[in-house]
Amino acid sequence: MECTYEEGEKEDLLTFTRSGVKGTLLVDAHQFEMKAQLGFLFGAFKDRIEAEIGEQLDALLNAPHPGARKPAAGKKKPAAEADAAKPAPKTTAKPAAKARKA
Repeated sequence: MECTYEEGEKEDLLTFTRSGVKGTLLVDAHQFEMKAQLGFLFGAFKDRIEAEIGEQLDALLNAPHPGARKPAAGKKKPAAEADAAKPAPKTTAKPAAKARKA
């Protein structure tokens, strides 16, 4: 798959293409927006492709930060720290995959 990445002031743009698929992914501080045009063969798998992309993004967004430190066993955090350590609300990106008509 060929990809080009353009970093913008307020949002970044990833453009991707390969045989049977082309599209864009816009990313800003609050959301992802994916648009994909699927060729005839990939169009038959649109629902599965969309579900897989959503699952992968959910897993990546909910994964612990690699540099995050785990609290020591047996120690409780003060309430203010505990609230600050809560993960951000779950974000689900719903890609807009469109089948191309022949």
